Amino acid sequence: MRRIVMIGDGGHGKVVRELIALTPNTVLAAVLDDRYAAQHAGRGAREETGEDARRERRDAHTGAAAAVSPGNGGNGGDVPEDGVGPAGAARADGECRLPVSAWRSLRDRYPSLEFVVAIGDNRARHRIVRELEAAGARFVRLIHPAAVVSPRARIGPGAVVMARAVIQPDASIGAHAIVNTGAIVEHDCAVGDCAHIAPGAVLTGGAGADEGALVGAGAVILPGRKVGAWAIAGAGAVVTRDVPPECTAAGVPAAVIRRADPAPVSAFPQPEPHESPGFRKPEPYPASSRPATKTRGWDHA
Repeated sequence: MRRIVMIGDGGHGKVVRELIALTPNTVLAAVLDDRYAAQHAGRGAREETGEDARRERRDAHTGAAAAVSPGNGGNGGDVPEDGVGPAGAARADGECRLPVSAWRSLRDRYPSLEFVVAIGDNRARHRIVRELEAAGARFVRLIHPAAVVSPRARIGPGAVVMARAVIQPDASIGAHAIVNTGAIVEHDCAVGDCAHIAPGAVLTGGAGADEGALVGAGAVILPGRKVGAWAIAGAGAVVTRDVPPECTAAGVPAAVIRRADPAPVSAFPQPEPHESPGFRKPEPYPASSRPATKTRGWDHA
């Protein structure tokens, strides 16, 4: 039985939680999210000092360890009727809920645990993943049973593939990437680490999304085109040209509307201002220097 620790319990975490439940021979042992910090401290934010604080931390660590111990089915041992264990973390449903910082103690105590970072924000997911990788954590890849994934496709560790997603032959999905509900990654596409292909997005043959890229809901990347590292193709965009790294493109066809620097870029760039000689307003002559006008040989002052 594979025991999974999920980091992040927001909207994306709800979907990943059900994905774990549908994956054979896996059990969700712990959920880490900073919303559970108060519970972990004893259901309160009160400050404690001295021996009481040391005892609280020791009990919390013991409760967390018991909750994910392979020998007790994930339950925290003697769970009271309200479903909260010794540290306010272990629950009657067998799920341990702790703040994100608890991953270190869990990883040190149980190296066989596998992690998945269920955070939709690419940069936040990338940051936590790098910390876990440095500690030697193991990651689980999750593929929904209703997804269609070619046996010739490559799926990296920590990646999640949601329901009705399609991944075709020789496509490559990077580590900790998200292929969301109903997304299509066609043959020979490359999706980078920590990238996110949003619901209903389509990467056509040979298209790409580099590290940390976001392809918005319903966007289409045409064959051979690429969304650069940490760039965004907005929802519904049709990418006909490469999107530069750390830029945002939107529209049909997609045009860059924001670059890496803070200054926005218009989707419809205007030409450089200039004056046309044919429409230049003449400067008036001073009265003293106004030239004489000649008409048919007669002078007029």
